[in-house]
Amino acid sequence: MQNHTNPKLKKRILLLRTIAVWTLISLILQFGLYFFLNNAVAKIMKVPQFPASQPPVYYLEADLPDSNPENIQISYTKDYLAYMDDGVFKVFNLRQNKLVFSKGPVSTDEKGLGVLNYQWLPDRNSLIYFFAKKNSSPYSIVLVPRSESSPEELERVTIYTPQLTYLCTLELPNSNEDISPIDRENITISNFPAGGKVEQIATSTYTNLVYALIESNSAPTLMEIDVMYNVRFLQQAEETILDFTASDHLGTLFVQNQKAGDKYILAVEGENRSPIAANNNYIILGSSSNNLYIGEVIHNRLTQIFVCNDSPKLDKDDKYKLSSFWQGEIPFTEGQVGIDSQGKIVIYEANRAYIITEDGLKTKTIEGDNNFLSPDGAALIKLTKRPNGTGIQIIPLN
Repeated sequence: MQNHTNPKLKKRILLLRTIAVWTLISLILQFGLYFFLNNAVAKIMKVPQFPASQPPVYYLEADLPDSNPENIQISYTKDYLAYMDDGVFKVFNLRQNKLVFSKGPVSTDEKGLGVLNYQWLPDRNSLIYFFAKKNSSPYSIVLVPRSESSPEELERVTIYTPQLTYLCTLELPNSNEDISPIDRENITISNFPAGGKVEQIATSTYTNLVYALIESNSAPTLMEIDVMYNVRFLQQAEETILDFTASDHLGTLFVQNQKAGDKYILAVEGENRSPIAANNNYIILGSSSNNLYIGEVIHNRLTQIFVCNDSPKLDKDDKYKLSSFWQGEIPFTEGQVGIDSQGKIVIYEANRAYIITEDGLKTKTIEGDNNFLSPDGAALIKLTKRPNGTGIQIIPLN
């Protein structure tokens, strides 16, 4: 039987088949490339794919080589200690009882520069820190619009930048390994206030957001740095930032500010600000697992704790709605607070740990003149001064 199929039609069918095959191959290659890049980025950023469980805490003893450590902060796994000693930033391996990293100012005439402040990430043995040094070429010329009415006309303006400030990351290996830490410079913050001090840092590792409160000669400045290292200033006119914390999963910033003598607690998400509470006796205790914990303090006594959730699954009316978590009365002057992923709150005050859960309150007494609570409340860092250093004890708070 003779085939009467039109040659042009045969060519068109063959062309369509070829296009379909190459389209399928292209999609397979694109998916494979996307899968590879997604995993590569996850490894580089070290973003956990699911919430990390609370690591076990063990009793440890070590001897710091320095007698006056300051700004003591313990790592997520409780086996590294970061601190400042005479203007030098140091990290100490508690398990191996040795110093593994130190970084001071670039030169002796840069007093007040060097590492400005630091913060351990809440789910891995890494920390971020701000580092400053003098700018060897502080004057630069840029072109800016001459006026709003004629933005196409540019003029040369000299900018004075006496200080270079960087956001850096320090990644530590497992404490039983003899591997040097990885010190990485992430970004130069060109608009960082010269002479500014980093008073407080908060991070959200799941959204890769960093927040910092910068004190300078002008008003305090609240800064946000995102995963692309874009810098935004969140401060509003006529407000003073008193405290803040960040949601670990969603990146929501919870801020306590003061305006005209009144204190407010609010949630900041991009340009949106949602009010949570307006009460001069309320303070932010901290946040964990999408929950914000707020305490009521009257005459240096903590009388109750509220909790609210910022989950996007909640209805608008239920989001940021306060509910009672605990009522009672305990002393509260130093303000050492730790909160774990299960909602256990530990208040350390005058040699006593007050451990608060939904089931109630229990206490634990620990002697010592210089004790510090870990951010998750799982351990107490006990310091003992010695002639040639400082004794360290890591005490689990079960």
